[in-house]
Amino acid sequence: MSEEKGPDGPEKKADADSQAKDTRTYSDEEFKKVIAERDKAKERLRLIDEDARKKIEAEQLEKGEAKKLLEQKETELAELRKTKESYEKQQATLRDSYINALPDEADRMAAKYIPDIAELKEFVDKKVKPGPPFAAKTQTKEQNLDEVLKPGRSFQEVAADLRKLGLT
Repeated sequence: MSEEKGPDGPEKKADADSQAKDTRTYSDEEFKKVIAERDKAKERLRLIDEDARKKIEAEQLEKGEAKKLLEQKETELAELRKTKESYEKQQATLRDSYINALPDEADRMAAKYIPDIAELKEFVDKKVKPGPPFAAKTQTKEQNLDEVLKPGRSFQEVAADLRKLGLT
């Protein structure tokens, strides 16, 4: 590994380096300008990235509030479902009591197909006559019989009341 001295030695190598530096097609000013533009572009990109990150954080914050609102609405919905179930149970009980008040089995079967409670009540009221005036427990059997046999009552009414009294 000997170094060659003379005209083709280290001096030739230094000349090659200086020629490579001189073969640039741009000036130092243009180079500095391009570097400055690159730095500005990097800074703009950093600002854009920061703005995007802030927007994402803001959306996440809003989603957090939306989650709270959603949880609140789900709680309200659960309460309304409980109320609805309670109401439906009450309506079913009322419906059953109306249907069971009907003395005739055919009427009970027909009543099951009446969807509206108000219509069902009206149907039951038409089918079930008000109880005889002997409904009070203070009256004796003889007093009740007198009430049942009052003039102006139909045979069916009298027969039904006699069955209720246990006399038939």
